[in-house]
Amino acid sequence: KIYRNLYLKVLNECLLDILDKNNIEAHTRFLVLEKLCFTFPEGSVKKHRSCKKFIKTRLNSFRSSFHELVAGSHWKSDDSSTYTVLSEEKQKENNLKKVKHYIKNNCLSKAIQCFEREMTLPANEEVLALLQAKHPAYSSAESFIDEHPSIDSVQIEVEDLVKSIGKFNKTSSAGSDNKEIHHFNSILKCSLTQFKQDILENLTKVINLYLRGEAPKQIAPYFASANLIALNKKDPNKLAVRPIAVGSVFRRLVEKSVMLKIGDSISGVFGSTQVGVKTHNATEACVRIVNKAVHDIYQDPSSTKVMIRTDYENAFNSFFRYTLFTMIKKHSPALLNITRFLFEDKPKLFFGKHVIASEAGVQQGGP
Repeated sequence: KIYRNLYLKVLNECLLDILDKNNIEAHTRFLVLEKLCFTFPEGSVKKHRSCKKFIKTRLNSFRSSFHELVAGSHWKSDDSSTYTVLSEEKQKENNLKKVKHYIKNNCLSKAIQCFEREMTLPANEEVLALLQAKHPAYSSAESFIDEHPSIDSVQIEVEDLVKSIGKFNKTSSAGSDNKEIHHFNSILKCSLTQFKQDILENLTKVINLYLRGEAPKQIAPYFASANLIALNKKDPNKLAVRPIAVGSVFRRLVEKSVMLKIGDSISGVFGSTQVGVKTHNATEACVRIVNKAVHDIYQDPSSTKVMIRTDYENAFNSFFRYTLFTMIKKHSPALLNITRFLFEDKPKLFFGKHVIASEAGVQQGGP
């Protein structure tokens, strides 16, 4: 509880800094807070006795000497007193133990997540080339953004933010900034009522600043960035990948807050031709519709109806953003400023030590 309040104090200072200065450094401090203060090297096991001291030291260093912390003088990844690095074989063994534990406790979603870690492909040049092919480069049509005048943006209230945090999937993975949903949940768990309200109000103001597209443009490629995971798409004839982009929890929280605010008002845009967006009980609807159609066809021997199942190519990474901006302006102009901020520049996709520029399409899960 003590360290939670210390973290919230540092978080609130970052939010106030953004609202006061709204410059690159203020936004950078906010975006890298968790990455600098809570990140342990990959493949390490934290020793709990020194963990609290470790976090307290980083949080205090973050407040007093942010630039030195970034430079690495207070952040030594070879500090063996804090963690123990595991071999790859030991990591796999521990992963298998987790799978068995989750299955035994009926936590199937977490067990599947552990299995997926075993399905990921290494960050080598061959896999990188396949991922780059999945994210084509488009240099045209981006000037379309300049044709748009300023438009009033949707703005959220504190209640919308609290509801979004509560609805967020607790097992969601962190993006490149290492922010996790439990970091935002810690605000709601704060026992200091006025302090909690102040943080929520400041966070709401910062989110509204992003929704208006008023944050520094240089921040956009990182705000909209994602960790790229290459899953092994089983193909007997060749190596194939299924790219999974894990975006920032903060960006997804911004998007979820917006959709809770105006989602119902734009659900009619999609009509009844799909069951993927803003459709409750979508899976049940699909199953029932298909069952009824098949039943009707078999019950009527003279029927000339047929059912066709097609597998379309995933277009999330490839369609022109010109089309996106056109449709947003036409159907939901209140989302135009945040959409421009997200995709005007090229978001960065991090794959190991490699960086791929996202020049087309959107990330799955966004509004």
